[in-house]
Amino acid sequence: MKTMLPAWHALDLRLMFARYQSDGAVATAGDIAHLTKLLGRAPRSYAAFARDAATRWANS
Repeated sequence: MKTMLPAWHALDLRLMFARYQSDGAVATAGDIAHLTKLLGRAPRSYAAFARDAATRWANS
């Protein structure tokens, strides 16, 4: 990124990605309630999604 972006932008992205790696994207109770309403079901973990997707892909 350093070769394609201004230094300040590359630094911002590096710091942002470091935060995602250390803390993840933590949802509040309000976020979960909003997503549940939008999806019509409770959100699931990435691991649950990956298991379901792998099963569907294997059976198609």
